[in-house]
Amino acid sequence: MGRSHRSEAFTLLEVLAAVLILAIWFLVIASTAIQGVRAEGLSRRRLEAALIADRRLSEIETSALDGSIPQNGTDESEEAQFDVVTSVNPFILDDTVPASGNGAAGPQGLEPLLARDLAPRNPDLRRVEIQVIWEEAGQQQTVERTSFIFDLESAVAAYDEAGIPSPDDIAVETESEGEQDEEAGAEE
Repeated sequence: MGRSHRSEAFTLLEVLAAVLILAIWFLVIASTAIQGVRAEGLSRRRLEAALIADRRLSEIETSALDGSIPQNGTDESEEAQFDVVTSVNPFILDDTVPASGNGAAGPQGLEPLLARDLAPRNPDLRRVEIQVIWEEAGQQQTVERTSFIFDLESAVAAYDEAGIPSPDDIAVETESEGEQDEEAGAEE
């Protein structure tokens, strides 16, 4: 019966060490959970901002298809907690588009494709940029969308002024030539 009390119970130091380890573990878990909640909130606001930008861009594109081309300029508005900036400008090829054959890697996307066929500035082609801006934890966050709108009526008027047949005139001429060929074939 010579057991010592030391082997039967935890010492105060061992209990404090265990509590310290649990406290550190809980702090790590809690900070991870808080970061997850913050990331979820940022993701939700980013998704909401993206939906606002997509909706605004869709409205502009739909009105352009209906013949209502937006005027050049910048429009700022507020929607919920977001600031929405809409910019409509003539499409201008920037200096980053390389000349063909120089081997330099240029930007990806629409601009290099159009560089071969467009003048550096085409007033009939407009660049539409939507920015949705909000404050998140003291930092400015932004979602951006860019699209291009072609003003067909303005282009047709420019073709007419220059005396160049418009694509619609060419299509009508081609159809009428086809009808004349059919009539000539029927007469034979």
